[in-house]
Amino acid sequence: MHYGASDSEPFKRLTSQTYWDGVSTRRLASSAAVDASHSRGLRSRLRAYCRDHSWRMTERVCRTCLPRTPGLNILEIGCAPGTQLLQLARTLEYEPYGLEYSPAGVEETRRRFKLAGLDPSRVIEGDLFDSTAAKDLGLGLGVAFDIVLSTGLIEHFDDPRAAIRCHLRFLRPGGYLVVRIPNLRGIGWATMRTLRPETIKLHNLDIMRLAAFSDLFADLPLRRIYSGYTGFVHIFGRHASFGTGWRASLAIALDRVQLALNFAMRTGFVGRNVTWPWSPHLLFIGQLTRDWADPVGP
Repeated sequence: MHYGASDSEPFKRLTSQTYWDGVSTRRLASSAAVDASHSRGLRSRLRAYCRDHSWRMTERVCRTCLPRTPGLNILEIGCAPGTQLLQLARTLEYEPYGLEYSPAGVEETRRRFKLAGLDPSRVIEGDLFDSTAAKDLGLGLGVAFDIVLSTGLIEHFDDPRAAIRCHLRFLRPGGYLVVRIPNLRGIGWATMRTLRPETIKLHNLDIMRLAAFSDLFADLPLRRIYSGYTGFVHIFGRHASFGTGWRASLAIALDRVQLALNFAMRTGFVGRNVTWPWSPHLLFIGQLTRDWADPVGP
């Protein structure tokens, strides 16, 4: 879910719908690569083995912290492109749903649902802050999800607490909230500063320390299960690969280095969640302890 600004909102959105439409449109232009990723061959298996090590670590924590009950429903807010939602749902045997603000992102995610053999109508176009979004998902505000997930969302607000509070409207009592953000104060900061400095401005760097990140959830009715770093090394080169010129060439080279690093990390750190303050992501998992009907607000 990514947003455009509104004068009536008690917070500032650091990105716009137009920006995220552009990101999804560029990914859709490479749809042949999406189809190829579903092929069965040595190359596709090798790429699957070398995929994002930080996300593998996140999945490993989720397997430990979330219920292993097949058929639970999981909603990702800001779901485009849908890759991580589908991976996690497949791993835990959950039923995936998505909510996305960007029309191009909705199209992109529905395409991936269809390729996975799932009903693309499970992906709804809507705004997290719109109280009718749950009704659009066919659930009604009185019925909610077992797990609510967002990855790379709340850091795009000057006050991410408003976004977190709205996450809880979709969650049933006893359900689980999973929030993951990038750590651009680590190695990623140097990469983004060099390759695409304008992207830094789209992120709230103040919450990218563990203490500050954990504090975002402190006053909410959540039983904290996990709050910490995930992953070991991620260069974030792909964030700049949509451009042209020397920056794009360097980003492509860094992406290839990252694949090699992913292979080495998976081979060397199997079964371990290696974390440190330079880890590429921060992750929170908590369980909602009571009904939540909080209005949008800071």
